[in-house]
Amino acid sequence: MLDWLLDVDTSYGHLIFGALASSAPVRAQVDFQEFNDVVGAGLSNTKTGGSAECIKNVIAAFSQVDQLIKGKQFPKLKEDFQLCENIVSNLDIQTFVTNLRKPIVTAVRNNKGSRKFVGIGNVCEQMKKTADPYKNLIRYTEDLLIRHKKKCLNSSYESFLEEVKTYPWYYQTCTEFGYYETCKDSSQCPFSHMVNLDVDFAMCKDVYGILPEAVYNQVNFTNQYYGSDHPKNGRILFINGSIDPWHPLSVLESLGGNETAIFIDDTSHCEDMNGREPGITPALSRALDVSQTFKQSFMI
Repeated sequence: MLDWLLDVDTSYGHLIFGALASSAPVRAQVDFQEFNDVVGAGLSNTKTGGSAECIKNVIAAFSQVDQLIKGKQFPKLKEDFQLCENIVSNLDIQTFVTNLRKPIVTAVRNNKGSRKFVGIGNVCEQMKKTADPYKNLIRYTEDLLIRHKKKCLNSSYESFLEEVKTYPWYYQTCTEFGYYETCKDSSQCPFSHMVNLDVDFAMCKDVYGILPEAVYNQVNFTNQYYGSDHPKNGRILFINGSIDPWHPLSVLESLGGNETAIFIDDTSHCEDMNGREPGITPALSRALDVSQTFKQSFMI
């Protein structure tokens, strides 16, 4: 958020000398379909643990889930994926498929392959175990439930609302940012194409009394006030990785002056913040050199 505070049109620029914006989505956007597109690209990237077979199997597995949903085979889905509740509404469907994809999204975003079930390589290993992608997804979900000591996978919209009430972040999405990760037929999303804006707009209305028109208006205000991905002033270094799903909403090219951008191939969310870990790529190492020089320039 410091990169926004440096904007000359705010009241805080005089308090902050500079900012390092690592994986910073500075452009607010209601319909963020690019998020899942990047996740798909990460799953197919051989340099980060992905493969063509992996992304093909993920797409096939979620396609079968969609076919079962269209056929209203909800009892089978409940049994296969150990769902906590019955699916009875469209909002339940969106809650279910969103929760089903979350672990895979987390694996791509963080990509720590040395920890089981966390990195892209681990996801792909699971999704290629047998010739049946759908069964692989069932097993992957089952293993995660066991690992996290959960009896079942939440699948009802009502359970989602209870989660919302414990996280202020959801309120910010309704009043400032949007960032709703949709999965449309026109996109490269590898997951269920049942996910649109309905469940997020319903959440904003049911929990906070905020209507869709207000969400769009607040997101537009955020971009106008803070400058979106063209901030007006400040000493800012933007660092982004190519497999970080948030990078499409950041600053990817230097804007001149003191606003510099570094885009690192095959790098995940905030990976530069981990420092010089063993086995880092030459591109990340060079980015850390630039970051260090940038921070040293702040020292007076």
